Amino acid sequence: MHSVRSKLENNIDGLYRKNQVKSISFLIVLGGVLLLAVLLSLRAGSYNTPMGELLKGIFGASSDKKINLVVQNNRLPRIITAILAGGGLGLAGCVLQAVLRNPLASASTLGVSQGATFGAAFAIVVLGLGATSGFGISLCAFFGSIAVALVILGLSKFRQVSSEGIVLAGVAISSMFTGATTLIQYFADEVELSTLVFWTFGDLGSTGWKDLGGMAAVVAVLCIYCFARRWDYNALLGGEETAVSLGIRVKA
Repeated sequence: MHSVRSKLENNIDGLYRKNQVKSISFLIVLGGVLLLAVLLSLRAGSYNTPMGELLKGIFGASSDKKINLVVQNNRLPRIITAILAGGGLGLAGCVLQAVLRNPLASASTLGVSQGATFGAAFAIVVLGLGATSGFGISLCAFFGSIAVALVILGLSKFRQVSSEGIVLAGVAISSMFTGATTLIQYFADEVELSTLVFWTFGDLGSTGWKDLGGMAAVVAVLCIYCFARRWDYNALLGGEETAVSLGIRVKA
């Protein structure tokens, strides 16, 4: 009995180490792709300069003051915004897939993104916040996404809906909020409609260093929290798959 148990533990440890090496290798490749994208983004723009001068411009050490100004005030904030936004979305998708044990789970398939769009449309058209500068639209979008998340949480806690059922419910919720957003657009004027379309598409060039500080703080807190709970997410995502691969039958 002891030998069988030891063999089982060794097999589980071997599978975990193999999966860990694969994940780290994949992250290294993605890091290289990200670095290449950053270098390409530094060169993107009407002010064409050599790559060496652009790299110096990050630290304000370029001989041309215009390069320092363009890199530090325009291109670098745009790049960091894209990295922070992409990292936050990737983290959200990773957690959703781990909790629901479904690779189809994401902010878009569960309706969270559509809820945020509806909140923004409500703020721009109904509340008239499109002409104001501030966090009003972002706050309404946040509340819209939280409302969808609470609905999904209620389905999982009180109705005991399966992970597949939650994904299907999320698709239905996303369709409902998309229709509601379209209805609001019907009553919007040209300025409100253009503001909503611009907000929906997004813009990486409108953020400054102050905005990046808030974004970085939020993403950092979420990363620390998810890293502290990583073993819980691994157990939710990989426990059943590991058991099946070892030939162990798990009761639902």
